[in-house]
Amino acid sequence: MPRVARIRQNGAYYHIMCRSASEFLLFRDDHDKIRYLQVLKKCLNEFNGILLSYCLMDNHLHLLLNPLNVDISKFMHKLNLSYAIYYNKKYNRRGHVFADRFNSKIITNEKYFFIASLYIHNNPKDLSPYYKKHPHKYPFSSFSYYLGLENDAFNMVNKKILFSMLNPHYTNALAHYIKLNNIYNKLCKKEPIISPDLTNILTNLSMNTYFDELKKENTYEYISGKYLPLVDVNPRDIIYAVTNYFNISNPDLLREKYNRNILDYKSICIIMLRSFCDLTRKQICSLFGNMTISNVYYLSNRGNKILDEQYNRKLLYKTILSDVS
Repeated sequence: MPRVARIRQNGAYYHIMCRSASEFLLFRDDHDKIRYLQVLKKCLNEFNGILLSYCLMDNHLHLLLNPLNVDISKFMHKLNLSYAIYYNKKYNRRGHVFADRFNSKIITNEKYFFIASLYIHNNPKDLSPYYKKHPHKYPFSSFSYYLGLENDAFNMVNKKILFSMLNPHYTNALAHYIKLNNIYNKLCKKEPIISPDLTNILTNLSMNTYFDELKKENTYEYISGKYLPLVDVNPRDIIYAVTNYFNISNPDLLREKYNRNILDYKSICIIMLRSFCDLTRKQICSLFGNMTISNVYYLSNRGNKILDEQYNRKLLYKTILSDVS
């Protein structure tokens, strides 16, 4: 029977899970876990990927990431193959190290981002009574870094993306993340999670109510280390101002899905729509008409990188917005 085709999406974030072949542990000691994280960092650097959360258990692992410049299957193939070569050489064995292919779920909305991250960070609870009470103290997870208790030893986790969705101020965002973690754990006691699809948590009323309240509270957008107040600007005025500044003959060109010549300008436009028009990612999808939420995340990251490396962000914003009446 043929395998079901993997669902892929350019620019998407994925919740990844990999398991070892059934007869042995994927990580026999801490050195193995460190080696996997070293290889992961190398792959992230090579493909310009973004890692949001991770947890390495003895017989499986979880990652929340965006491979950005490469297909997710190619990214995971290189990552897991590199580790498998190391593993087989170290333990003088042959054959598969990972059981079948990796499991992947595309992150389809903001709620799923947080639930997937919390699911990953709470994985160590099953290890022992100690970690059941203190999952943040498990050393091979990004949880302690999220809580500000430890540094990111490998300098590869981006928690700003998730925190920026919660609140513009770090301490407030951290408080919200802890609150979400408490809600998550209460829900898990009532409805234990038996698979990583997280459906029961995603659809829970109390969790959805909390996210609705967050939307009302947030009035700022996190932009590369700075918090800019959201102002009431017509989105179409932003589009026209961006096309005018970059000498794009027709504003409708920004709506073209596969026009790589204007991809950088489109990315900057999306950053400005988020910052100055208070548009949600879903609203941006509707505005452009041919875009998914994952595409918006990808272009937002691209836009931030371009603005940081090629422009004076403040001056560029001021110049472009001068054309907006």
